[in-house]
Amino acid sequence: MAISPFHFSFRATSMPWFPEHTTRDIYLSLLQQDSPAATELQLKAALLRRAMTDVERVLKLREDRPALLTLVQKGAVGDDLWSSFLEAEQEIQNDIMEVTAEADTFKENWGQTIFSTANEMVQHEKHKKINDQMKELREREEKEFKRREERERKGKG
Repeated sequence: MAISPFHFSFRATSMPWFPEHTTRDIYLSLLQQDSPAATELQLKAALLRRAMTDVERVLKLREDRPALLTLVQKGAVGDDLWSSFLEAEQEIQNDIMEVTAEADTFKENWGQTIFSTANEMVQHEKHKKINDQMKELREREEKEFKRREERERKGKG
């Protein structure tokens, strides 16, 4: 049996699905900081940013799951990649539970709403990025339009 050049086998057993969880690391560093100690506001902000990272990762996992499952079922990728994906899902679930518990230490029942707030902030950042890109594109198009108009005027004159 010939192996198609499109048949890939990944060795992902030691490779995490996501890069380092820097927002978690920052939050934990702030918790341990004692000279000077982090303020409650700094800790809450860092925890909210950590929750935002979790939301982004959950969305990415939801997006990746169907395609990856299809590839695994067709034998296009190895079970080790699927295992890495499942580990990432478990890690994110554990982090969500940690963030929820941490949020409740700052304010009772904040753990029940921190992720909806984080999701709103993630969506806002996405919309802001799209708006910024649209503004930049519009400005480039306007400049290009003006250049074309100028060339046409010079060509007629």
